Amino acid sequence: MAIRVTSEHDLIIEGGGMKIIDGRFGQPLYPSSPSTNHIVLLPENFLVSGTEQRISRRDFLSVLANVTRVMVRASYSTEPSAVYRLHSFSMQVANPSARGERRASAVEMCSCPPGYAGTSCEACIPGFRRVNGNLYNGVCEACHCHGHATQCHEVTGHCLDCSHHTTGPHCDTCLPGYYGNATRGSPADCQPCTCPLNLPSNNFSPTCHLGEEGELLCDQCQPGYTGPRCDRCSNGYYGKPVVPGGSCQPCDCHGNLDLSIPGSCDPSTGQCLRCRQGYGGAACDSCADGYYGDAITAKNCQPCQCHTNGSVYEVCNKETGQCPCKENVVGRQCDECMPNCWWDAERQECMPCHCSPHGSISQRCDVEGRCICRPGFVGRRCDLRRQGYERRETRRPVERVPIDTVQQRWGGPSRTGGCPRGAYRPKTGPLTHGITTGGQCVPCHCNSFGSKSFDCDETGQCRCQPGVTGPKCDRCSRGFFNFQEGGCTPCQCSHVGNNCDANTGQCICPPNAIGERCDRCAPNHWGHDITTGCKECGCSVIGSVTQQCNVNTGCCLCRDSFRGEKCNECQIGYRDFPQCTQCECNVSGSDSETCDMERGVCACADRTGKCSCKANVEGHNCGLL
Repeated sequence: MAIRVTSEHDLIIEGGGMKIIDGRFGQPLYPSSPSTNHIVLLPENFLVSGTEQRISRRDFLSVLANVTRVMVRASYSTEPSAVYRLHSFSMQVANPSARGERRASAVEMCSCPPGYAGTSCEACIPGFRRVNGNLYNGVCEACHCHGHATQCHEVTGHCLDCSHHTTGPHCDTCLPGYYGNATRGSPADCQPCTCPLNLPSNNFSPTCHLGEEGELLCDQCQPGYTGPRCDRCSNGYYGKPVVPGGSCQPCDCHGNLDLSIPGSCDPSTGQCLRCRQGYGGAACDSCADGYYGDAITAKNCQPCQCHTNGSVYEVCNKETGQCPCKENVVGRQCDECMPNCWWDAERQECMPCHCSPHGSISQRCDVEGRCICRPGFVGRRCDLRRQGYERRETRRPVERVPIDTVQQRWGGPSRTGGCPRGAYRPKTGPLTHGITTGGQCVPCHCNSFGSKSFDCDETGQCRCQPGVTGPKCDRCSRGFFNFQEGGCTPCQCSHVGNNCDANTGQCICPPNAIGERCDRCAPNHWGHDITTGCKECGCSVIGSVTQQCNVNTGCCLCRDSFRGEKCNECQIGYRDFPQCTQCECNVSGSDSETCDMERGVCACADRTGKCSCKANVEGHNCGLL
């Protein structure tokens, strides 16, 4: 007698986000008899759980493609006397890679279109990828790898394992060290760089590319190499890079070549041909004529600067810098007269002072050849006695001061209103009948150090020595200093208009000029002038690299995004000073008159950043045709 079974489904399968049940209800069971049930996995044998509707073929295959749980009925009856058990459960699964002789049944074999594979066309063949990742309605799209890869990423489409020396998301560029057009689709698209030879010993650039006309261009030549294929030695190097095993080596010129001139050394032999200024010799290992210093270690060859008037010729000793001096001239540059000598501008030579050993304080004289006299002596060489001092006889006639000379200089009647020598009669009223009216004679009081004589004119003005001024000749004129017997010494300050301190002779610098001779501008100033001094640089704090400008032109050194004499403007390709934000103009679409083609940038409007476009080009950045 059969056992009554409950009306439940024997099999439940979950997968693909769905739950399906078999379409049959409880099968009869007999005591002590095994019962085997078979369920064929076909859409018509299953229902959708919850709706009890027939499942479609599409949904059915979606469940089977991703089964997450299978539930088999274990309780078939509610009768207490019924004892039963589930002995086993099996589910046939087809394996396309299995090699057994038993063939799976109920497996459909679809005829797939190009790019698809699998018994149900559920997969893509190599070289294709499923675009949206869905099993159904998923499209197998060809990988865009230009024939250099067989697989690509399922999501991004990027090619995997590019071959033929290619790289990039779509194997569309050549690897570093190779050149060519990888998009042509052949194994020979990318060829090794030959810079200049396809040999490790003669390949002097790690990268290369094709030029506009399809020619090979090596773009990272090593130091010492140049040319489109690194096939020549740079200036300052020599060798044969196009010969297997050959290379370019630095010319042995002690680093003293003039590299600004092409061919400074022979590119084949390495012979030094053009040393930089100030250096000479076959190997540029010495200072050139007219220069001195250390050409090898310190590399400080500098001009001799021999003084034209003081030197025999203008070539100095190459080691010490000593110039060959004329007679009575000393100094490394032959720019000073020997002690006890002075510069005679008319003769253009240094002349001995020849100061009188008895009448002068020392054998030195000033820049005009005047000796410094003892009290009672006058004259250029202090060899004359002043009137009013006792003349002392000497046994050496050569040193005797002649009486007639003294009288010629200091003696004779006065012509200042009938007053004696050394006095004058001040004018107090009009002249009548040639007779002077007024007061008595008044002493001139001429300063004995600064005046040429005791006499003065009818106004009381004394006759002053050169460089001395004042009614009584008692102070130095402008441009002179050190008032003493014999007059004043000229300031050595021609560079500042002969303006110096009347006591010390220290040059008085004009505004913003510094240095002992006031010959330099103070920091952050330029344009030295002996009268007006120096002007402030005024470099922009934001736009300039430093506050110091060129001392000759006043131009400031600007940062990359700034320009102008004071770096107070934005460079072409930047806007809104002082921020100077970079413009983003498309160079190809912008008006060429607004562009700096050499730098590859174009100007744009302040505030808006809008670029000036060519005709028929639009867009904020001139990038739309």
